[in-house]
Amino acid sequence: MTEKLAAAYLSLVHFHEGKWCAVVDRMAAKDMTAKEICALFEVDHYPLSVFMGGTNHPTNLTPMLKADHREKTYKKDALDHARVRRRAKKQAAELTKKADALTEALDMTP
Repeated sequence: MTEKLAAAYLSLVHFHEGKWCAVVDRMAAKDMTAKEICALFEVDHYPLSVFMGGTNHPTNLTPMLKADHREKTYKKDALDHARVRRRAKKQAAELTKKADALTEALDMTP
């Protein structure tokens, strides 16, 4: 199975400087084992991270070079997660404030 996965990884291309290029150079890959080729990659949860409700279903997984995946995770995903946490904290504070006001209003009724 590792050989088939490595072959699939070698078929990946990306657009670079106006042309389509292989993500991993096939000539360089000839000197690598299937396990070494697979070790170059990680799987990204895209379009929806697990934190945002995504799943491990194959339609939500995208192979990426490790360096690219880590950069995306630390720069983009971490910022998205922090933004969601801030919004949730703010909304929780607003709901608590409204609940306290309602409780106070109900306590004041005869």
